[in-house]
Amino acid sequence: MDKDQHTIEDYLEGKMTSEERLAFEQRLSQETTLSEAYENEVSARELIKEAGRLELKNTLEEFDTQIQDEPVRKKIIPLWGWNGMRVAALLVLFVGVYQVFQTFGGADTSEVYDTYFEAYEAPSLERDVSGTDNPNWKLVVESYRNETYKETLPFLEQSQGEVPDYLIAFYTGVSLMAMHEPNLEQAVQNFNTVLATDNDYHQQAEWYKALALLKMEKKKEAKAIFERIVEAKNYQHVQAAFILKLSLR
Repeated sequence: MDKDQHTIEDYLEGKMTSEERLAFEQRLSQETTLSEAYENEVSARELIKEAGRLELKNTLEEFDTQIQDEPVRKKIIPLWGWNGMRVAALLVLFVGVYQVFQTFGGADTSEVYDTYFEAYEAPSLERDVSGTDNPNWKLVVESYRNETYKETLPFLEQSQGEVPDYLIAFYTGVSLMAMHEPNLEQAVQNFNTVLATDNDYHQQAEWYKALALLKMEKKKEAKAIFERIVEAKNYQHVQAAFILKLSLR
């Protein structure tokens, strides 16, 4: 493994000091070769993670024997240590999972949704100017972390004025999708609220909106968003690219 590859892995795995991270980020902005190697490493890790997600979360039992093919996995895992060979391993994983979907006549939109939907990470506590925790938002954080999403919704409504509106709208949308009986139309409305203003949750809102639209059988609208995500390399762009490759039925 060359020195730059080792440095990139240390950076991604959080093994650097703050000074080392700053120096590395400065190099990234100045060195094209290093920047390309970094992007390749990030994409490699995302693709391998995605293959694992599909293996673990696929709800169709008939996929199990094909996805969990032990001889193939034993061949792929040792390749992780060699950067040049890693791309070939990724292609095997990517194409293999893709062919499993296609073997069964394409992927149903509900199956794709169930595979890719995962509730966004819990929000952090927001403090007011005096440094005091906002009481209703604290209840939002606690209930969301406990995955009691239906209970989270009224706390979100009561948090008006404690945190920015876009934050409430985003977590309302995700909570509506994560409930046992999701309300996808209302979720999309909340994501539209997020997308209507300039804030830090645009990329995440687009991803969840696209998933909701896909589940609602609005394939054309969902596809257009996935394409934008891929083109801009936004949040979950690797997953969006994979969905675009599928033959949806």
